[in-house]
Amino acid sequence: MSATQKHLSSLSLKITSWLITALVLLLPFLAFFSITVGSYGFSQGLLLSAAVIWLIYALSSRSIGFQLDRTNVLFIIILLLSIMTTIFIRPENAAVIFGIKNNIFPLIIFFACQLPFSKNTILRKYLPWLVIIPGLIVSAIAILQSTLISPAFLESIGYNSRTIDPRQIVDGSLGIYRAFSTLGGPNQLGAYLLLPLAFSIIFGIKQKNWWFMASIPFIISGIILSFSRSAWLAAIAVIVLSIYWVLARRQRIMFLLAAAASLVIVATGVFFLASSNKRIQNVVLHGSIIENQIMGSDQQRILALSKAVKLVTQEPFGHGLGSAGPASFQSSKPIITENWYLQIAYEIGLFGMVLYIIAFASLMYDFFQARPNLLAGALLAATIGILIANAFLHTWADGTISILGFALYGLYKGRSA
Repeated sequence: MSATQKHLSSLSLKITSWLITALVLLLPFLAFFSITVGSYGFSQGLLLSAAVIWLIYALSSRSIGFQLDRTNVLFIIILLLSIMTTIFIRPENAAVIFGIKNNIFPLIIFFACQLPFSKNTILRKYLPWLVIIPGLIVSAIAILQSTLISPAFLESIGYNSRTIDPRQIVDGSLGIYRAFSTLGGPNQLGAYLLLPLAFSIIFGIKQKNWWFMASIPFIISGIILSFSRSAWLAAIAVIVLSIYWVLARRQRIMFLLAAAASLVIVATGVFFLASSNKRIQNVVLHGSIIENQIMGSDQQRILALSKAVKLVTQEPFGHGLGSAGPASFQSSKPIITENWYLQIAYEIGLFGMVLYIIAFASLMYDFFQARPNLLAGALLAATIGILIANAFLHTWADGTISILGFALYGLYKGRSA
């Protein structure tokens, strides 16, 4: 390799590292920026820049920058299958663009983040801070939104039913607004905070970092105030798994028994309270949502799920990216499955859904094998939480959550390579 190639390779690594650092820090605030200052395409610009510089690195160093291991090969197959299915089926153009943003961009950033960045870069050296600090800020805004910031103020800066509705309520019979902070909605807020929650617990306890541990109650408060039931369930899993990861082996059995007993007691208490208290029943058991055009009542969810299962079985080979989920609102026939796995099955077929499940299983196996690595533990706990939320919502269809999650996966694999 010539001196010019070495210099170009080193420079491209540094620039890519800065771009990804900016992406990780700013992603949780992009929905807010897109409404207030109109910077919706900022994340796409960063992603495309990172992809171009990744290409420069590959050409100058004669290396793709990541290993062709089991997990990477599975995601490459998924990427190719998604592109091929979309080309052959050719859904409506506007929907395809959003489908690419939600499905292709996260995989591109996943591979780009596996580049051999220096351990002295901010991205590698302060990664837990880069995840937890934005999460803490987002949580603080969610708390303020539930106490001091009025929907009228949000409407004055651009929030409305056509962008993000600031008057999203828990139920029509209650006067409780759901917090969404700087994210695209309450469900997105709850799902996003699973990542900083796992990081703050594992890095805080294991490194005895009091700043991280002090952020835990704020992040949990943000999840609670989202009134996202899927996020509540996922957060319980994240908390249990994160604490389990940092405990000594002899303490784990007792912790699991205590956690199981506590969950049974709490679930029993909630059930009996809900049966006699209309307000609790509306919040916990009904939970209807007004979030743009997606209505989230339980009855509508069941109807959407049954319809999606029928459609997938009728056309098991897929309909192309953007044909289901939030991206399909850009088409003439929106398909809302209320389940990310069914969304993937509808878009790229049953085989594509199975590939995704195997790829995530492979990724989580890598995390589990790396114990007691703290980054692996945080990503394992957060991933299981997000996969739980995916069973009830289109969680990975949100660009902020999917791009940030896959960026962190790539950084882990690059660090552990």
